[in-house]
Amino acid sequence: MTIAVLSGCARGETANETLPEASPSATETSEALPPLGPPDLPMPPEAREQSAAGVEAFARYYIELSNHLLESLESQPLRDLSSQCSTCDQLADGYDDSQAQGLTYVGGEIAVVSTGTAMVDTDDAEIPLLLSQSPVRVIDNQGKDIPERATDTFQISGGMTLDWDPSRSTWIVTDWTADRL
Repeated sequence: MTIAVLSGCARGETANETLPEASPSATETSEALPPLGPPDLPMPPEAREQSAAGVEAFARYYIELSNHLLESLESQPLRDLSSQCSTCDQLADGYDDSQAQGLTYVGGEIAVVSTGTAMVDTDDAEIPLLLSQSPVRVIDNQGKDIPERATDTFQISGGMTLDWDPSRSTWIVTDWTADRL
């Protein structure tokens, strides 16, 4: 948010001689950033803010991205936004393995039930999460259900630890704790 304070010019100076140049607006700044995420689900500008609101928007986007990729089972967009995160790697590896086996997922989307307050310390952040995963069916490459891979709805408690990547102006997931309740 930008707050402007206006006052008259003293000593007969014109405004353009006494006022500093305006910084780019949030819209101009976000338009200048190269896009991140797949073309059909680009990262929203608010998820690229180095703030508590940006941390929450990023965490929500990362989860939305994991849901979006359930159909294609593409893992690279998840890998592009994480680094040395074992849960993220397990999720991406699972997508790769499922894709190689020709599996299809029906359901299994993760929803954010609630977030706690994001804690931001300049270049790193943490955010607590309560998630819910919808029921999932897994179908093999011949169209048959794999009942032992199916799950009912369940909740997940945990959180994300993020690092700021200044070269791309984005948060990166470095840890994602996810405990099934």
